[in-house]
Formats: sequence, C-alpha cells, structure tokens
Amino acid sequence: MYIDVHNLGYHEAALQKLGAPSVPQRLALTNPILHESKFNRKLRRKLSLAFTEDIRGSNERRYKQTVAIAELLFDKAEPLPETPTGPKIDRVGGIVYPTVQMHGLADNVAIWPEFVDACLQLEEVRYLLVEDADEARASYTLRLLALAQQFSGDEMVWEDWNQPENESRNFISFEEGHWVHRSGTGEILDVH
Repeated sequence: MYIDVHNLGYHEAALQKLGAPSVPQRLALTNPILHESKFNRKLRRKLSLAFTEDIRGSNERRYKQTVAIAELLFDKAEPLPETPTGPKIDRVGGIVYPTVQMHGLADNVAIWPEFVDACLQLEEVRYLLVEDADEARASYTLRLLALAQQFSGDEMVWEDWNQPENESRNFISFEEGHWVHRSGTGEILDVH
C-alpha cells in the first residue's frame, strides 16, 4: 500500500547548509512541485531551513520550532485528495527529513504507528555495535552482534550468532557521492 509522507528539509539551501552532497535520489524531494510559485518556493525554503536548524548544547527548547512545523503540516494537510495513482489513505503517514548529525548524508523517517501496522512488514532486525564513527570523513565501523529474520507474534527469534569478529565487522563510508559498504576484509559489498 502506498502512503504519503511530508518531506521536510530537502530544499537546496538546507542541504547545502548541512553540507550534503547533491545525489540523484533526492532530486524529487528537492524539486517536488512542477511550476512551483515564487511564494511557495520561498515558504518551502524557510520551512526547510527552520526544520534543519542545528541545535546544540542548552538550546533544546529550540526543538519546539521543529515540533510546531510538523504539527502544523499534519493538522492542516488532511484529508488528502483521492487520485488514481495517489495514496489510498486520506491522511499523511509520516515525515522524512535529512539527518542533522550526519550533515544531511542520511535520512530519518518517522511514520505514525497505525501506518506501520497497516503498511509495513518487518523482514529483518540487525543488532549492531558502532565501534567507530568518524563524522568528519562520514566513515563508520559496525559489528553485527545478532540477527533476527523470523518473528513469532511480537517476538523476534534471534539466530545463534557466533561469527568471528572479522566476519561480523563492516565498514560504511561516504565516498565520491556514494555510500560504500565493505566487509571486515575490505571487500565492497554494496554501493548506493
């Protein structure tokens, strides 16, 4: 089933402020409206910059601005119009936004629980330990500690996981505009 989500923070100005590279996967999010009006472009820019503000230290009260933006969009955006290729539910299912901590190199998704229950099926859970994180280089070392691919009701069925450290370790880094996933031995497993 297809659900609609709000995208927040994907204006070019917000992504540039975060230091995020331009990647083709985000083109539809950064330019979501054909023939967008000047007023709408300006409003979308302001909302994106406000939503992706980097809040540090004792300024946590500033998160209220982000919460207010999300609440406004959910309260005023429903019901959604029915179209043949559009969502089958007349409510917005969640939001997607770039991560501030990773300078916009990854995305966060928040989905209302009823949409998760109705539209998603859990396929796999990986229990990972982040062994090293080099934020400046967007490079991470992860170690898989446990894996569940079967579920019994609300319970995860964890597989016996006695892999040697070098086989359970992975490296993920952002290189030349792509996320590169390497095995513990350095072999490239996936590129996005």
